[in-house]
Amino acid sequence: ASCMIGSVLGFAVRPSGGVGSDILKKVDVPGILLIGYQILLGLLEFTLLKQPIPFRDLVGINQEDTEVDDVDNAQHNMMYNPLTCMATSGALLAIALVMKKFQVISRKSSVIATSFAIGKFVAVLIDMQTTMDTSQNNDAADEQQGKMKQLFKSGSATQMLVRYFVASILLVVMMAPPTYLKPIYVKTGSSRLKRFFGPSGKPPSELPNHVGRTIFLYFFVVLPSVLLVAAPLVLQPLIGIVSGRYSGAYYTSSPAASEVIGLAAALWGVSCLFMVNSFLPDG
Repeated sequence: ASCMIGSVLGFAVRPSGGVGSDILKKVDVPGILLIGYQILLGLLEFTLLKQPIPFRDLVGINQEDTEVDDVDNAQHNMMYNPLTCMATSGALLAIALVMKKFQVISRKSSVIATSFAIGKFVAVLIDMQTTMDTSQNNDAADEQQGKMKQLFKSGSATQMLVRYFVASILLVVMMAPPTYLKPIYVKTGSSRLKRFFGPSGKPPSELPNHVGRTIFLYFFVVLPSVLLVAAPLVLQPLIGIVSGRYSGAYYTSSPAASEVIGLAAALWGVSCLFMVNSFLPDG
């Protein structure tokens, strides 16, 4: 991970020209390295969160040489905690935005990098709240998790990793259209009337054939599929956190299905409008 982030910084400060300059113009190597670093860092952080290592073991101090700490102090003396993981997410988000501003990475890589940074923050936030709730009411949590408990152990590193990728992919799909889809017409205020009537001065008869296929695939295949996977793993826990259902109380209730469907429908509608506005002529 350190070698990858060092390589990204090297690309940021390297002079123009030199060996490999033609490859760097065609392939966004810094962006690929930044995304790979984020994924590798996420794997490392989730492992440290679920298999905590005390600081004294890291520096080589035997437990017999130190006093036995209580539970609260032991948690604070661990090498890694959720707040540190959230801080690294914010730092990676800032790095991606700054590198995009200075054109070190492309817009496409910036969308993926920012999505993965936010996705890791969401995964850690959900795990922190749901683990706290599960530890106080295991029986109620078992009923809430339902069939997902059979696939992933609650609070495990595997569940965090899956939630991390699902949340990140959802954000990528929602933010990708302006960057990854080429607009039908370039929006310029001086040529608005000309674009409306077309090059010949007459209204255009129809849009290109691929437009309808692209819209159909995004509206009814790609976006619904991602939302369907994200509903139990990301959307439902987020509703529980925002509504206060995972506030640490002994008796908790799972968010209603109508709330999850409503949030998914709202995200679907906003994403569709966002895609149409950036893809079709004049939105």
